[in-house]
Amino acid sequence: MSTPALTILLLGAQGQLGRELADSLQSSAVQASLDKEGRDLQVTSWSRADFDFADLDPLNSRLEALSPHIILNASAYTAVDLAEDHEHEAFQINAELPQRLAQFAAKTQAVLVHFSTDFVFDGEKKTPYIETDPTAPLSAYGRSKRAGEVAIEASHCQHLIFRTGWLMGAKGQNFLKTMLRLGADREALNVVADQWGAPTPASWLAQVSLNALAQCLKDQHSAPWGLYHASSQGETTWHGYAEQIFNQARELGFALKVKPESVKGIRTDQYPMKATRPPYSVLSTEKLQSEFNAKPPHWNQAVLSVLKELRTLQ
Repeated sequence: MSTPALTILLLGAQGQLGRELADSLQSSAVQASLDKEGRDLQVTSWSRADFDFADLDPLNSRLEALSPHIILNASAYTAVDLAEDHEHEAFQINAELPQRLAQFAAKTQAVLVHFSTDFVFDGEKKTPYIETDPTAPLSAYGRSKRAGEVAIEASHCQHLIFRTGWLMGAKGQNFLKTMLRLGADREALNVVADQWGAPTPASWLAQVSLNALAQCLKDQHSAPWGLYHASSQGETTWHGYAEQIFNQARELGFALKVKPESVKGIRTDQYPMKATRPPYSVLSTEKLQSEFNAKPPHWNQAVLSVLKELRTLQ
């Protein structure tokens, strides 16, 4: 008699993080690490083409039919400024969806892995945020993501929540790719220089989250489930990030029109946006490193790695 497969549900499969998770799950080493019983992995991926995350009525029946052992929730409403006018939709996807996933996981003893954001903080701190720091989101997006965290914790399901920020990668849309596009078309750019964070590669986040999950699955009852910060080491501004992108891109031979001296730093109030951003949202990863022996990359080396990957795709 064949051994039943280990069923994994991946939500948000077409986002930049979802794509990296899907790729990582193809690895035989990752598959072996996730199941000590040697079962085959059966991965079901849902993107918006497969499931309308804004309409949650069919969710429970779809979950029950699939009966996943592991749920990886990389779906999110990430349009930060649009969320100010569409808060209900943001809460549906960022709060109600994870709440329902967590309730299902608690009922069926499934495991939930969820991804959250540095925007749950107000940015008034001047040193990296730790997991136990008080949250005070400044935007509808941040409030919706914090509500999702709270709902998962309240369900008492076995879960891992990874807060991150400033995600980048060769797949999907992100600031790094936007800068390359603009830098190829314009001779000068203005970039905000008073918001601080740490550009984080989606590929690393996918790998570290799956490694942490694998470690927790070895002994689920005593595993260090809970909330973790997962981001690159170091810190920079959007302006410093942009300068690093252009400096390294030039060395790698990207076609750029923008001139180094014409990338100007500006204040947030000179680039008004609908949603308020935290001025400082650097995350401490000491807990992640301690519990899971994770080694975050430094942000500038991570930028170089992403650019090299993009260069090979040209």
